[in-house]
Amino acid sequence: MKALVYTASVPRYLLLRAWGKRAPLGLLPLRLREIPDPEPPQGWEKGKVLLSGICGSDLALLFGKSSPRLAPFFSFPAVLGHEIVAEVGGVRAAIN
Repeated sequence: MKALVYTASVPRYLLLRAWGKRAPLGLLPLRLREIPDPEPPQGWEKGKVLLSGICGSDLALLFGKSSPRLAPFFSFPAVLGHEIVAEVGGVRAAIN
């Protein structure tokens, strides 16, 4: 599946801060990548993702505004877009 993958890097972060709005796109920590589909845990249904959204915490991470208190809950590389609309078993349902 295709995914927006965020990879944290202190040197890249410092370069982006130094360049400001003139930073080349190649320095951005976000990439569109092909990654393997995750397997659902036992007893869960696999859904076909129709739409995905970027939430406020994803945007805060991208713009370097996330709270340091949240750091223990992040693992990198992080796949952004956890707010989805999916089709499960032929029935359309919103999944959080």
